[in-house]
Amino acid sequence: MERNERREKILETASALFEKKGYKETKMADIAEACGIAKATMYEYFKSKEELAGNWARRFRDGYESRVEQEMVKCGTPSEKLKAIIRLNLEQIRHFAGSFLIVFEPRALFHSGELFHSERSDFLKEIASIFNYHYGLILSIIREGQERGEFRKIDPEFAAAMFLGIFLSFQRSKMDKMGLNDEKLPFKDLDIRKQSSEEWNEDMVIDYVLHGLAC
Repeated sequence: MERNERREKILETASALFEKKGYKETKMADIAEACGIAKATMYEYFKSKEELAGNWARRFRDGYESRVEQEMVKCGTPSEKLKAIIRLNLEQIRHFAGSFLIVFEPRALFHSGELFHSERSDFLKEIASIFNYHYGLILSIIREGQERGEFRKIDPEFAAAMFLGIFLSFQRSKMDKMGLNDEKLPFKDLDIRKQSSEEWNEDMVIDYVLHGLAC
């Protein structure tokens, strides 16, 4: 097996184990055994589990950005672009069961020192890059829409932040549905478990985002 093929196999195997057992409970030895290689061989590809997690996150980010680029070329207007982003992100939340806030235990992203040796870990840097990319993408679409007269003149940075917050809320809903509650998380008393992210369909979100609550 070529080096690149083995590296991809390690990442795929790690992803499956992270989804099944969680990051904390998955050991490098578990990944090596599942790959059918020696533990020492694992460290020829990744110096630590944190580095492996960072590469896994980067792999997800690259795939997501590629999907976004494919969708954007199909869209002619800013409104169409926003609709495409909504649909793509709800698809990610529904089908990517190993999403970061689930696999890495919700509390970990608020108390990173409990799970990662450094707050500057590769994984957490990739998480920041994903959020920054997503925010910048939404911001550029909103500004384009304002310039073309499709969107009203509101603070585009505030609007982009609110838009990003929608997807974080859906992610939290997914965690609650899976029973991954944590008393230390903010908004712990907000009962959104009665409606899951599956019940909040794309058309509802598009309607609320583009038209708001105004009559």
